[in-house]
Amino acid sequence: MPTAIPTLARLSFWVPPERMAEFATDYEEKVIPILKRHGLVESSERGRATVAGVFSRMFKVASPSEVAEKQEALQNDPAWQAVLRDLGTAFESAGPDDLIRHSLTLYAAPAGPGKVVPAGRGRGHWRTYDVTDGLAGARVWSIFQGREGYLWFGTMGGVSRYD
Repeated sequence: MPTAIPTLARLSFWVPPERMAEFATDYEEKVIPILKRHGLVESSERGRATVAGVFSRMFKVASPSEVAEKQEALQNDPAWQAVLRDLGTAFESAGPDDLIRHSLTLYAAPAGPGKVVPAGRGRGHWRTYDVTDGLAGARVWSIFQGREGYLWFGTMGGVSRYD
């Protein structure tokens, strides 16, 4: 039986690949103190490799909904916004708001119990899952079953694996 996976959030920044080491230093000095103030502490989990130019770190969170809470808290923090603006300028990778291109998203979560609902016309019941059960996004765009038997659900919020 596989071990239960923790609920993880992934924070990613888009940085020119040749400046990744320089960004890592700025991340330690400028980003980590703000994240710690918001209760985000890096996990020892590394996650899947990213493409060149994406710097990412994992954070253990209590639940999928906590990721949205942290996103909102950071978005409303003037110090966070100032650091993102400074990094966007320094690394010439600013998005539309002159902030460095970045994302904080749900990366992994154990499946919750789901909800049992009638299938209709007396044909039994469905078990439904949503973001509170660990699904990465509210709208599922694709479903795939891998060789190992896991079901993979593609959403706008990311990919979720169900076993």
